[in-house]
Amino acid sequence: MTKEFQLKLISEEGVKAWNNWRDENPKIQTDLREANLKKANLRKANLSLTNLSKADLCETDLYEADLNMANLNEADLRRANLREADLRRADLSWANLKKADLKKANLSMADLREADLSQTDLSWANLIEADLCGANLSRANLREADLSNTDLRAANLSETDLTLAGLENANLLEAYLGKANLREAYLSMAFLMEANLRMANLSQTVLSGANLREAHLKKANLSEADLFEVDLTGAQLIGANLKKANLSRANLSHANFSGSDISGANITGANQHKWNIKGIKCTYVIWDDKTINYANPDDFGRRYLVLIFHKRRFLHCLLLLYLSILHLLEI
Repeated sequence: MTKEFQLKLISEEGVKAWNNWRDENPKIQTDLREANLKKANLRKANLSLTNLSKADLCETDLYEADLNMANLNEADLRRANLREADLRRADLSWANLKKADLKKANLSMADLREADLSQTDLSWANLIEADLCGANLSRANLREADLSNTDLRAANLSETDLTLAGLENANLLEAYLGKANLREAYLSMAFLMEANLRMANLSQTVLSGANLREAHLKKANLSEADLFEVDLTGAQLIGANLKKANLSRANLSHANFSGSDISGANITGANQHKWNIKGIKCTYVIWDDKTINYANPDDFGRRYLVLIFHKRRFLHCLLLLYLSILHLLEI
């Protein structure tokens, strides 16, 4: 059937006729390339495997539509209703989805490279293993969305709401998350190397085992965050709020904590090699599973150096004792 016939069928005879025709002709390739379906009612339409590249679907109602493996490359989906739509493995690369409603949509393994998803509602959406490399998600709503194993390299997530979102094993290399809300989100084992998280809200966020090497966390809120075994090598945490954060066994080598507040943080077993603690604030800290209190919040840096000196001296004495015992045993 020609492209013109298919366009006329869906736009003039409606979804019911279209779905029936597709059921009767399962082997026919549906082609709606560059079709003008602006503001059309396509609720629950069967558009799986359909070529909709460069189609005008602006403000179109695609509620619960089947777009599984559809080609929507460069399609215009601004303000479209895609709530609960099936977009598994769909090609949405370079598509314009600004202000679209994708609440509870299934976008697992979808191709969203360089797509414009700014101000889009993706709350409770399934984005597992989706490719969002270079996508614009600024000011989008991703509350409780599942982005596990998602590729978000160089994506723009500025001021995005990711509250309670799942980002386990997500790749956020060089992603921009300035002022993003990641409160209580799950980012365990996520790759955030060189990511920009300036002024982001990471309060009570789970980041255990994540890679944050050379990440920018200036003035970020990491209070009560789980940073167990996190790699923060060379990270910038200037003026960050780390109150009651769990930094046990974290790699803090060469990290810049100047002006930050680590009151109540757990730094047991953390690698503190050449970390910058100039102007750090701390009323108490948990170190080697012991609580150390500071009457003056500014005393941490000075007393830390004294404590490190005594620890090293003690270890040196133990080494000398061990060598002496070995010598005696040889005699």
